[in-house]
Amino acid sequence: KFSADFGILEALEGGVLPVTLRNLDAADPGRESAIPGKQLRVGSDPAAIAAWLQKVQQAMAPRGEYVRDSGTGESRWREDTGSTSVFSPSDATAALSIRKPEGARPAEVIGIPLGAPGFYVVELESRKLGASLLGRPATRYVATSALVTNLAVHLKWGRESSVVWVTRLDSGQPAASAQVVVLDYCKG
Repeated sequence: KFSADFGILEALEGGVLPVTLRNLDAADPGRESAIPGKQLRVGSDPAAIAAWLQKVQQAMAPRGEYVRDSGTGESRWREDTGSTSVFSPSDATAALSIRKPEGARPAEVIGIPLGAPGFYVVELESRKLGASLLGRPATRYVATSALVTNLAVHLKWGRESSVVWVTRLDSGQPAASAQVVVLDYCKG
């Protein structure tokens, strides 16, 4: 089982996304456990970033349905949250594999290096988690988004006017000539 801040935009200093890994099967002796996944670095277009934030939120939203058992005729809840990938086959993702050196240790925080500054969508997948949470032999996907930056945006919202400014995370100093784009998240 693994977790991240689902759909939450994070400013990550150093370009490493922390992910908590729990209760994985131990690998064969002499081998580390690994979790497959994908990542995508999204361009700087604010509308594209807003669209990916919405896609991640929708992918991780609770969902399922009642299905009728053909043998007993009784209805039961079939969990579908995370049963499909946030990525489509046409997305230019990069494969990743997260190593869990401690094997079946109860919990471990692993860093996923993202690299250059930018907005990323990261997804991990697990058949064991699918069997546990979906109640059937299926893959469970866990997606999140992250912003790798050294900048922080501040907003002072007023009744008649507002002020936005940008500072550097490493020094707290204002970032000269920073460009700020404001858009309607819901409408793009």
